Amino acid sequence: MDYDFIVIGAGPAGCSVASALANCKSQPRVLLLEAGGPNSDVNMRIEGNKYIQFTKPGQSRSYESEPVAGLDNRRVALVEGTGLGGSTAINFAAWTPGPKDDMDSMARYTGDAAWNWEASRERLKKVELFANPRHGSSQYVKVSNENHGYHGLIRVGYPTVPEKCALDTMKKWSSHGIRVNRDACDGSHLGICIAPATTWNGTRGTAADLIDQRKENLCIVTDAQVFRVLFKEKVADAVELVDGRIFRASKEIVLSAGARGTPKMLLLSGIGPVDHLSEFGISIVYGNKNVGQNYRDHSHVCIKYVDDAGTSERVDFFNDPLRQQAALHEWQLFRTGEYCRIGSTLVLGFFKSPGVLESSEFQHLSDSEKLRLQANTIPSYEVALNTLPSELYDNPVAAVNIAPVHIFIHNSQSTGQVRLHSIDPFVSPSTSLKILEHPYDRRVAIEATREVMEIVKSTSPAANWIDCPASESEDDILDFWVRNGVSSWHATGTCRMGKDEKEDGACVDTCFRVFGVTGLRVADLSVMPISPSTHPQTTAYQIGMLAAEKIITQHDLNGISHIAS
Repeated sequence: MDYDFIVIGAGPAGCSVASALANCKSQPRVLLLEAGGPNSDVNMRIEGNKYIQFTKPGQSRSYESEPVAGLDNRRVALVEGTGLGGSTAINFAAWTPGPKDDMDSMARYTGDAAWNWEASRERLKKVELFANPRHGSSQYVKVSNENHGYHGLIRVGYPTVPEKCALDTMKKWSSHGIRVNRDACDGSHLGICIAPATTWNGTRGTAADLIDQRKENLCIVTDAQVFRVLFKEKVADAVELVDGRIFRASKEIVLSAGARGTPKMLLLSGIGPVDHLSEFGISIVYGNKNVGQNYRDHSHVCIKYVDDAGTSERVDFFNDPLRQQAALHEWQLFRTGEYCRIGSTLVLGFFKSPGVLESSEFQHLSDSEKLRLQANTIPSYEVALNTLPSELYDNPVAAVNIAPVHIFIHNSQSTGQVRLHSIDPFVSPSTSLKILEHPYDRRVAIEATREVMEIVKSTSPAANWIDCPASESEDDILDFWVRNGVSSWHATGTCRMGKDEKEDGACVDTCFRVFGVTGLRVADLSVMPISPSTHPQTTAYQIGMLAAEKIITQHDLNGISHIAS
C-alpha cells in the first residue's frame, strides 16, 4: 500500500511527527514503522522500576562501542529503547527542558526564531499534560503556569509522595548555598531541583501516548525493521524492510531512528562518505562526508558513599520480597503504594564551574564556543542524586545506605562517529566515542569531581566513601574516570543540521531536509549541532514537533486541499 508520509522510528521525535501529520485537516495517509514491538504491557511502566527498565527484555537493544582511547581502550555499553515509545520507555524519565541559552543559541545558529526559548516553551506546552505537585515538596517546588501545558498527551509531574531521602538531599545541598530551582522548566536551569518526570500516579508515560491508534489515516507497523530508503533518481520513493517488504511514500519519508540508527540507515541507503560507501559496494546516491560525524554525548561517572545518617527504608524494602509483592499488587490495582514512592524522586543539579571557566583549557576554545559556554544558563556539568544504587538489585542482603552521585560532563568538545560494520542491516553500527580525549573535557571531569566531593564532605560529614577517586589530585580523578567513565546514552549530532552542507559540516538543512536528495528528512536528536545541556527527551519531542511544523507548512496540510486520493 502507498502512503503520503512514512516515519521511521517511534521514539519521541518520530511519534511527534507521525501524530502531528495524521491530525492535519487534510488527513494525509501516514505510516509509522517501528523495529521493536508494541510495548503494550502496562507492568513495564511502573515508576519505581525506572532505573532498571532498560534491562527488561524486548524494550531495549544493547551493544558496545569501539575501544575508547581516552578510557584505556575500554569498550563502553550503549543502550537504546526499542518498541513504541523508543527510549522514553526505558529512560530515567526526567523532564527538564534545555536551558534558555541553548535554545536561543539554536535560533541564532539556524537563523530560525522557531528554535528560540519562547517558541520552544510554547511548543512543549502543547504536548504536556502537566500535573502540579500535590504535597510534601512545596519548599523546593513552585511551578509557574506559564511554563507548563495542561492539555497535551504526555503526562508530566512530580511523585505522589516525595521520598524523604530526596527532601533530605535538597535540604543538605541548599544549605551549602546552592540555588534551588523551584521550577525546572523555566529556562534558568542552574541550581538544584526535584526533577519533574514523565510519570503520574506511579505510572510512566511514553511517546506512544501521542499516537491515536484509532485514526484510519494512521497505520502503525511494529516489528518492522527498515533496511534502507529507495530512490528514483534522487527522490526518496520508498522504504525497504529487512524482510523484503516495500512501502512507498508519495510525499516524504522521515527518519527518526536516533543518533546511531539514522546515520546507519542513510549509509545503507547510499548517502554518506563516498570512500566508506564504496568500501561496502553501496551504490552512491549522494556523497556527504558529514553523515555519521559529530557524535556527542554526556559521559559520566558515579561516585558512591555510605550515608549512615540516612533512612533504611530502601534497604528494608529490597530485602523483603513479600513487601515488594504486596507493593506490586497495590500498584496494579490502584496505582498507589511503595512503587509510587521508593525510587520515585530524582534530584538533579546543573552547575557552572569557576575552575573550568578560568582554566587554560577553556581559554583555548574558539571565541564563539567560549561565548556560548559563558552564557548565564549553560552548565559545565550536572549531578544526579537519589537514584537507586545497583547494589539494591544485585545483592540487597549486603546492601547498605549507599548514596550514588552521578557526575555528567556537559558540552563535551570530544566528537566521535558512527560508521558501518557491515551491509547486513542486523549488524549494529560501529560507534567510535572520544570520551576524555579533548583537554576541555578532562578539565570538566577534574573540576566537577572536586566540587561535588567537597559539597558531599560538607553536607554529609559522616559519609564513608566506597567508590571514588583515591584522592582529589588531578591524576587520581582522571584515573577514576578512565576506569569508570561511561556513556549516558544521550547521543546527538550525527546528522548535523546547518545552513550549508560544507561550511557547517551538515547533513540536513534548517528545515530538516537531507542535502542532495528530495523527499527525505531527518527528525531526531542526530540533527542537533550542539549537545543539549539537559536530559534530552524534551529536545527530542521538540525536534519532532518542529519538523512536523515545517512539513505541514510546505505541503499546506492544514489548508483546503486534500492530498489523499
